Amino acid sequence: MSTHRILVMEFMEGGLVNDLEYINQNKISTREVGTKLGNLFSEMIFIHGNLHCDPHPGNLLVRNDANGNLELCLLDHGLYAVSRVATSLH
Repeated sequence: MSTHRILVMEFMEGGLVNDLEYINQNKISTREVGTKLGNLFSEMIFIHGNLHCDPHPGNLLVRNDANGNLELCLLDHGLYAVSRVATSLH
């Protein structure tokens, strides 16, 4: 999966966060996806202070784990920004 121009650290399986056909076929709750996405980015901004700089649907997969629990897979960790909100809260 790697070439001299592309390095793949880990292959992740799942459906794109905006692929409703995949989400419905895999019995994933869109409400739970929305809640987890809100929690994920809120925690990045307000708790950790590091924000993923490229959060478009192509960089976010959804899937069920082996126990049927929803997982979000955030891809492309090439660039992060420091949140001034988190640094001002501490």
